[in-house]
Amino acid sequence: MEQVGSVAKEKGAAYPNLLEGVKGTTVRIRVPAAAVPRVRARAGEEITLDVRRGRSPDLLFAHPDLEK
Repeated sequence: MEQVGSVAKEKGAAYPNLLEGVKGTTVRIRVPAAAVPRVRARAGEEITLDVRRGRSPDLLFAHPDLEK
């Protein structure tokens, strides 16, 4: 993961960035089955996703809307 950032919310505030610790590492991201056909990336290509962390720090999930 090359870049991580906070998620903006109302009135200029932001949700805490819970992914700062994975910056610069390789991560596995779960993509909802219904969204898979919309992902056009091939192995080795870069994409930008809105990602959420699961209950465990090593579980990451793509937002259903996928690419940002």
